[in-house]
Amino acid sequence: DAHVTRSTVRQIANLLPDTPEFTILASLKIRSTTSASSILSFESEDQRILLEVDYHGRRRELRLHYLHEGNPHTESFQITALADKQWHQLAITLTTNFVQVFIDCALISERQMPNIDIIAMSGDDDSSLLDNMKLWLAQRNQRGTTQLQGAMEYLKLVMYANGFTEQCPNANVACPTCSQFHGLEQFVHDLHSHIEALNLKIAAAESRISELEQCECMNSCEVDGTHYRDGESWHPDDCSTCTCRGGKVTCEEAKCPAVECANPVKKEGECCHYCLRSCQYGGIKYQHGETFNPKECFRCICEDGVVDCEETDEVCPELNCPLEDQISASGQCCKFCREADHCAAGNNCHADASCINMKTRYTCKCNEGYTGDGVHCEDKNECVVEGGADGHHCMEHSDCINLPGDYRCECHPGFNNTNQYECQEVNECTLDPGICGERAQCTNTDGSYLCECMRGYEGTPPLSCTPVCLKPCENGGECIAPDLCSCPNGFTGNRCEIDIDECKERIAECHENSECVNLRGSYQCKCREGYYSIHPNNQRGLLCVDVDECAVLPQDRLCPKGSVCRNTPGSYRCDCPPGSDSATCRLECKYEGQSYSDGQSWSSAYDACSTCKCKGGRVFCSAVQCDCRNSAANDLNGCCPQCAHSNKRCRHQTQPELSFRSGQEWTHGCQTCQCVNGEIDCWRTQCPELSCSPTVIHEGECCPRCAQPDTCSSAANPIDSDPQESCNLDSISKHKRHGNDCVDCQCMVCHSKYMLL
Repeated sequence: DAHVTRSTVRQIANLLPDTPEFTILASLKIRSTTSASSILSFESEDQRILLEVDYHGRRRELRLHYLHEGNPHTESFQITALADKQWHQLAITLTTNFVQVFIDCALISERQMPNIDIIAMSGDDDSSLLDNMKLWLAQRNQRGTTQLQGAMEYLKLVMYANGFTEQCPNANVACPTCSQFHGLEQFVHDLHSHIEALNLKIAAAESRISELEQCECMNSCEVDGTHYRDGESWHPDDCSTCTCRGGKVTCEEAKCPAVECANPVKKEGECCHYCLRSCQYGGIKYQHGETFNPKECFRCICEDGVVDCEETDEVCPELNCPLEDQISASGQCCKFCREADHCAAGNNCHADASCINMKTRYTCKCNEGYTGDGVHCEDKNECVVEGGADGHHCMEHSDCINLPGDYRCECHPGFNNTNQYECQEVNECTLDPGICGERAQCTNTDGSYLCECMRGYEGTPPLSCTPVCLKPCENGGECIAPDLCSCPNGFTGNRCEIDIDECKERIAECHENSECVNLRGSYQCKCREGYYSIHPNNQRGLLCVDVDECAVLPQDRLCPKGSVCRNTPGSYRCDCPPGSDSATCRLECKYEGQSYSDGQSWSSAYDACSTCKCKGGRVFCSAVQCDCRNSAANDLNGCCPQCAHSNKRCRHQTQPELSFRSGQEWTHGCQTCQCVNGEIDCWRTQCPELSCSPTVIHEGECCPRCAQPDTCSSAANPIDSDPQESCNLDSISKHKRHGNDCVDCQCMVCHSKYMLL
């Protein structure tokens, strides 16, 4: 096994969390240009790739595989130099989110990227990711997949800034490096935090000093020009006590015992009331201050246990009845007319009382709902007492509300009156079936109701019950029902996880002079070789016109001496003029320093997986087409490594229920991945070049599009997609639409424009 010893790996694992930048140095020679060659690979205990560098010969790409927030990512760098089968020095400098690639001391590429997990960790973080980590050299894992197809003289890990200078001591270095700059940023941030903390401490100290400076003032109190010491008490009057505490004056009233008499008294100089003695008269007990009439024309008063009586000087009203009808009443000084309307003659009954005539006088009685002697009436609060003649009769689920002279029973929320005193529960769910909304169910409760989102929905009903997809929709898909995603154009699958290959499914609308290029979530039409676009916004390829190579390129660069260049649709050919012979015109080809006769085929000396042919003085080369269903493909000089073990399948990176056979490709994020011998090989999706401006990247897609709609596309102009129509771009012409005499067609610069008549 080409793995590094456990003790060495442990040292690396201890250094990585505290190393913001390190450099991988290697001297190597890659012999095979047809397969992937692993240079080094950090593998976790559960056999996940933590960090790996390999070179993909077929695509001339150096690839960096790493984990970002636990998910696999790949950065690809187009480097052709490593494919020349010569010795090269390779240096890869990595920081948390920045990478630089050097080949033979020359900076080839540098870019920002997402944080690398094993570098982004600090020394205080949980470093379980590095526990029992393995480091493999010149192969990916213990199975030896993607072995280095070549030789490696050395490999070093340099744990300090500008580590590539160990290979190239005379190279210019950046000052500071990216990691050093981030370190300076962090240092300034820490200083700022320390300064803010010091400012808070200084402010707190100043506040305490200010309190100390005022301490002498706060320990005494001044009231009406008199100073009192802290803790000193005094009596501003007979019934209150004040105390100075911390510079503040607090006063309290004296607490008096309760008295149980109608007319309590208070002596001068005392704070509390007290009761005097009651009186006994005629077998009746009277309280102090109470008056009574023991007999007519006399009024008595009880004063501290002594009854004092005196004759009244009451003025009797003039009577309007004969003398024989005037009678005296017990306890009354004045006479009354027999059976007279005493209430009408004048009364002093309260407004909330009724006057009642008696034989010799009238009496006042407080109305229902009021209490008193009739002369003075107060509202009776029936809500204080429950039941009885003087209480309320409100039943459960209601509250008693006192009213002037009456009361009412008010039902609790969720209840309705059945009569004046009783309330019954309201079933809101039956009363309003849609009260919780269409995505929630209603449950009636005592006095209320409960809305709960239906199974498969979540939120706060009734307004926000949204469907739940246990496996989230991807690529801009929308969860429209439980575990049901609505996919945007260009994606399919239960979670919109599958990119629709519009090219393979033949649903793309590319002009015959263009070829379809599948993109993540969409596609674009690329002009075929020998054609070019006459419009910057040509996403559907309708404006691909033939390149006249014979007119734009020198003849001697296109055709052999003595031949004539003739333009053809999408290409050109070399013809010998009439009457010429092999001495004056030979349609031979020169390629890689060799001469080949017309019609001769050969294999490229630099790429065993390409076959070339001389045709009419031109060289045509094509790569070997791999078909893993054909067992003979396994023997094509190793040109089809994905077919070597076609029975080995690969599982999707984040969807283990999906598997792919060897040679099969799929998209993952903004990468194209291929299953090779049971191992996953991914590279960044190549986006077509756009000549339009501005461009936009739609959600779920990886490649930019022209911001303005393609006026020449059938999507933007569905009416102008009739394949039986043609348009002469060199002139303005009008014609009837095929099969429809009611539509006029006018040939414009880029597409047919229809005008309904």
